[in-house]
Amino acid sequence: MSYAVMTVKTLFSMKTCNLKLSFDGGPLQNFDRAIFLAAMNFPCEGGGVPMAPKASATDGKLTFALAAQIPKWKCFFAFPFLLAAKQHLIRGFFEQSAKTLDVFSSPATISHTDGELFGTLDKVHYECLPQKLRLLF
Repeated sequence: MSYAVMTVKTLFSMKTCNLKLSFDGGPLQNFDRAIFLAAMNFPCEGGGVPMAPKASATDGKLTFALAAQIPKWKCFFAFPFLLAAKQHLIRGFFEQSAKTLDVFSSPATISHTDGELFGTLDKVHYECLPQKLRLLF
């Protein structure tokens, strides 16, 4: 419940940015008015919210979940779809897996890593490195 309250509060106070993304060294793709971009190696975050339902910890890729070109007020109504892992039904939500992603943000935007403030950045490089994290089950 605390994640839902924080999401709503942040949603209406945050500024959007314009992103240019290059997946696996491919051509730049433009995403205007981006609200969030999440790099995931598991389907869920934030206490079980399935941000990237297709993410797999064993495929050697990161799955990127993005909301852009969508009015912020519409995100509020899309939240139940997100909780049900049905965000693909909402125009403006995007999910793609890749080994690398280069992100160019205009203006520079706040970046979080595993929920911790990483900084205000205009360039970020994500890369899935094989066998760098060992998990115990």
